[in-house]
Amino acid sequence: MVFNPTQLTAQPEELAHDLTHEFAHAAMGPVTTARTPRWVVEGFAEYVAYKKDKVRADGIRNALGDLTISTLPTDDQFYSEPRNYVASWLANRMIAEKFGEAKLIAFYEAFQNVSEVESAARSVLGIGVSALEQQWRDYVAQQRG
Repeated sequence: MVFNPTQLTAQPEELAHDLTHEFAHAAMGPVTTARTPRWVVEGFAEYVAYKKDKVRADGIRNALGDLTISTLPTDDQFYSEPRNYVASWLANRMIAEKFGEAKLIAFYEAFQNVSEVESAARSVLGIGVSALEQQWRDYVAQQRG
């Protein structure tokens, strides 16, 4: 794992978050493939980093701003919008809360064998991608307060 040493001067909470995020990537490295969507990879790492935190609705509203939540971001567009980290964290958290953490991990691991979110969602969660996105949109709206 490579870590930018200038981040060592960050506030303790920010440093702990960033390290946890990066360690989650390292832990999931053996099951991450080129087919694993960025929103799953980065959202899962954020899920792990925020897992013990209670994030209030106003914090989520501020972090997302006016970002429209409609479809899960593609790999090509993921890094062009920093707020995709928050939106993807909420997608991963929603999966863990609704289906269980074991299903979230199984969903992540499913991309070892499939390349489409549709296939992974159907095989692990029992729903298609359109239902997953609708549940995510509803969840984000609820979390925004």
